[in-house]
Amino acid sequence: RRGIFSSLQPQNVRLSRAVANHAAASAHERYPLLYDPQTAGGLLASVPLHRAQQCVEALQKAGYPSTAVIGEVLGACPGADGSHQH
Repeated sequence: RRGIFSSLQPQNVRLSRAVANHAAASAHERYPLLYDPQTAGGLLASVPLHRAQQCVEALQKAGYPSTAVIGEVLGACPGADGSHQH
């Protein structure tokens, strides 16, 4: 909205040919976000552990072969909320 773009955005815009419905998409107010380096990278999602494998399989079947579980949220470390002082 403000016309502020990353210095890397022009490099990413070169990939606009990969957008199947470019004419319709480019008319959308948020279209430039597709090329913002902060939003144009890989997708990181948090899903319940019991659904993780199902999610990976669905994404791989949908054409995302690099989908993988990369970690697990275990809980907060003592003091992570700033309440523990030395």
